[in-house]
Amino acid sequence: MAKNMFQGKQRVKFSASRSNTRKASLTLVELQNLFITVKEAEGLRERTIQDYQHHFRYLRQWYEEYGQLTIKDISTTLVRKYVSHMKNEVGLSPVTINVRLRTLKCFLKFVFEEGYIEDNIAASIKLLKTEEDAIDVLTDDHIMRLLKTINRDEYTGFRDYVLIMLLIDTGIRIGEATTLTSQDIDLVQKSIYLQAKNVKTRKGRHIPFSNKIAKLLQELIKFNECHFVSNEIFLSVYGTPFQKRSIQKRLKQYKDKAGIKNVRVSPHSFRHYFAKNYILSGGDPFTLQLILGHSSMQMIRVYIQMNKSDTKLQHNKYSPIGKLNF
Repeated sequence: MAKNMFQGKQRVKFSASRSNTRKASLTLVELQNLFITVKEAEGLRERTIQDYQHHFRYLRQWYEEYGQLTIKDISTTLVRKYVSHMKNEVGLSPVTINVRLRTLKCFLKFVFEEGYIEDNIAASIKLLKTEEDAIDVLTDDHIMRLLKTINRDEYTGFRDYVLIMLLIDTGIRIGEATTLTSQDIDLVQKSIYLQAKNVKTRKGRHIPFSNKIAKLLQELIKFNECHFVSNEIFLSVYGTPFQKRSIQKRLKQYKDKAGIKNVRVSPHSFRHYFAKNYILSGGDPFTLQLILGHSSMQMIRVYIQMNKSDTKLQHNKYSPIGKLNF
């Protein structure tokens, strides 16, 4: 009978302690990189990934004074010190602080669910209270002055004009607009279909547009077909896709030329303008929610905040006292 070669030897029992020790020794940088890798694998948009990386960079710049932190060093107290730093030393607004805190909460929730920490620190972190001030929305006068500065005899000017008009008419996000192709446009039904891959919420949707926009889009598409090989609608003079940062620079030029001051002019400004005027013209908020592509009414409330003159106008128009005969 063969001799058992393991007879008399001590059986080694597996222990998770080594694995747990390894987890606890991971630096925040290593865990943040792992978090980014996982989120990329989950298919998050490139813009969201970039935001995460920016927010992590701000956090790392702050905690460098503590040395090379590991995940076991993270606590609710440390996070509160970071909030105090952003608020009192850097002077950030509560809105900006909350943006960075949301990234931090998402990261801490991830490391908790993955077993790197035992306590769900994210649940104990509260966002700062913010004042609900009305948003400064472009007026009709601002819009007209802005459009008059654009030279539509040049391709770049005409392209900018069509893009701005589209933003005003539909409330479409600039990132959605710059990815549009001729296949996404139905000039007969006067409708845009936004593919899910190009939408912030990853949910495709249809957006109607007006007759005037249909004519402008048709003219721009025909010009592109004659001079470029790309089927994207908004292009540079070289036929390459028009970048979001480029329109922002050009909007600043138009704003300065129009002499517009004390109000922001950005691609998102036209989304605010569309939403507010849609409601003022009698549109219902539920349809507006579908057009804008928001999953909740909370964001719609932000878009349709109105100033004192708007409130007075709506009151005079819809007050039930006007129907009574005295």
